[in-house]
Parts: sequence; structure tokens; C-alpha cells
Amino acid sequence: MHRYPAILNLGFRLFFFTASAFAVLTMLAWLAVYQFQVTAFSGALPPPYWHGHEMVYGYAAAVVTGFLFTAVQNWTGLPLPHGWLLFCYWLPWFVARLLFAFAPAWQLAAACFDAVFALGSLYGVAKPVFAVKQWRQMGLVSKLGLLVIGQLFFITGLLGFARGLHWSLYLGVFTILAIVLTIGRRVTPFFTERGVGYPFTPKNSILLDRLCLVSFTVFFALKVFTPWQAAASVFALATALTNGWRLVGWYTFGIWRRPLLWSMFLSFAGMIFGFFLFFCRLFWPISDSLAMHALTLSGVGLLTLSMMGRVSLGHSGRNIHEPPRLLVIGLWLLSLAFICRVVLPLVAPAQIMLWIALAQVLWVIAFCLLLHGYTRIWFSPRIDGKPG
Repeated sequence: MHRYPAILNLGFRLFFFTASAFAVLTMLAWLAVYQFQVTAFSGALPPPYWHGHEMVYGYAAAVVTGFLFTAVQNWTGLPLPHGWLLFCYWLPWFVARLLFAFAPAWQLAAACFDAVFALGSLYGVAKPVFAVKQWRQMGLVSKLGLLVIGQLFFITGLLGFARGLHWSLYLGVFTILAIVLTIGRRVTPFFTERGVGYPFTPKNSILLDRLCLVSFTVFFALKVFTPWQAAASVFALATALTNGWRLVGWYTFGIWRRPLLWSMFLSFAGMIFGFFLFFCRLFWPISDSLAMHALTLSGVGLLTLSMMGRVSLGHSGRNIHEPPRLLVIGLWLLSLAFICRVVLPLVAPAQIMLWIALAQVLWVIAFCLLLHGYTRIWFSPRIDGKPG
């Protein structure tokens, strides 16, 4: 008999539950800040940086940690943090969220707790990878290291370094997207081949994989750390084309019968559109924020909602092809939020405040549906009696 509750059985449970609740609360707070000019939450930080930091290093980092603390155990065959040790890994993240929300004057302390959490995530994943010498996972380990560096940039920004906040936010966003693209490359064709219900072999190419990696990495570096934004836009187009080409090779019509497949494809399509918008900024007055939200709403929002739904079903002994109806509705609502936040501002920019408000509300409802459909799963033991 375990001496801890079921939510501490495996990383996905605690992190997915708290990340989902945080997704609701922090978006409600951002709605208050953006629509009604309530500034209590952001403290001394410019509100956009506060919002960006909490979505990247608060929400997205928690989902990534929960996923990796679950998946790396399968990949390496070694146990990852569970029980009260898992709680200790999670606690700095939770303390940082409390401080950012209720003690804006303590933002530096909150950032330090976030840095401790990032280091813990890096150590928790790197330890089993090094133990079994599974070097193919080093790309993910290095990306967790970049999140640590991003947190350190954020601390320097709070201490007065002019570029610290900017580098922290953009490095965090693109590192999360790099993790998403890496994991997506591994699982999307595999899930599609196994999930459509008829013989299908997705097309993959080592050369195309390398082109995707190189184009994204160069875009990432130019965009974040150099003034050469025109060159970054060219590599954004290369990133869009190579990833689009790859996605076409994975596509088959049968995905539309599986919500946890079509949502992954739509998230990749949304990211490709976001990279294309960065290219379009060369000749069209598109805001950096709009292109960035195309990447994050699809590659972070929609994809994490889909993956949390899938991982939680599979690792609780349930059928991944029969997600709760509430989750499916949430996936459609978040897809609609993408249209509201990204597409409608392009065609009707005069009503942009309305479109953003609608997207914020749809995000909140989607994650409320996830919480309603999955909280019992996260807090209950596996239905097949197995550990996890």
C-alpha cells in the first residue's frame, strides 16, 4: 500500500493537473490585465513579459516536465521521481506561481524558485539518460538546459540587465517549441500509423529531418540573439516549408476519425502558419506578437491539451482512442481560439480587442473542460491495477 496519494504515482498526474488549473487561472488574470488594465498581478514587470513568462515557464514548463518525467521512464526503463520525491520536484514551481500571483514585490525570489525547478527538471531527466547511456535523448536534455539559461536571463532582467527579459522570454518560447517539434517528430508518425485503423506507412526522411532542424535552429538563433531580423524571416520560411513538407508525408485521411490525432496535425499546421507569418513580416505589417501567438497557441496550447489527454488515458490504463467528449469539445474550442487570436486579426484588425477577448475566454473554457474530464483520472489509481 503506497503511503502517498495516487496523484503522486507518476509525473504526468501532478504536473498535468496543476498546469491545467494554472492555465485557467493565469489566463483569467491576463484577461483582467489586458482587457481591464488590472496591473496588480504583473508588479514591476511590463505586463506582456509577465504574461509570457507565466505561460512559458509556468504553464508550458510544467507540462513538459510532467510529460518527460513519464516518458523518460518508459524510454530508459529506470524509475523517475514519484511519491513525495515528485512532490519536492514540483514544490519550487508551485511556490514560484504563488509568489508571482500574490507577492509581486518578491518577483526576484519567485524567479529563483523557477530556476531551482528548471534545474530539478534537468537533473531528473538527465540522471536516467546518463545512467543507461541513452545518448539519443541528449537533444531533450540540452533543451532543458536552455530553459535553465532562460530562467537565469530572466533573473538578470529583474536585476536591471536591459536584454535579460527579452532573451528569457524568446529563448523560453523557442526552446519549448524545439521540444514540441522533437517529440512531435517521434510520436506523430508513430501514433498515426498505429491509430488510423488501416495499413498506412508515414513518409520520413533523414535529410528532411535535418533540414527541419537546421532551418529552425538558425531561425531561432537569428531571431533571439541578433539584429538580423530579415535573415531570420528567410529561415522562418525555410522552417515552414520543410515542416510542411514533412507533415504532408505523415498525413492520411483517417486522422479525422481520431480526435487525438487530428488535433496534433492541426497544431503542427498552426505552427507552420506561424513560421510563415514571421516570413510575411518582410513585406506585410504583421506584429511580432501575432506571429508568436500563432506558434504558441498551436504548438503549446493545442498540442499540450491533446498530449495531456492522450498521455493521461494511456498511463491510467484507458483507451486512448476514446477520449472524454469534454476533451474533444475542448480541442475544437482551442482550435477556434487560434482562429480568433491569429486569423481574425489579420482579416478584421479593427476589432482585435474583441478577437483577443474571445480567444482568452475559449482558452479558459477548453482547460476547464479538461479539468472536469480528467481530474478524477489524475487523482485515481490506474484502472488496470498496474503501477503508474
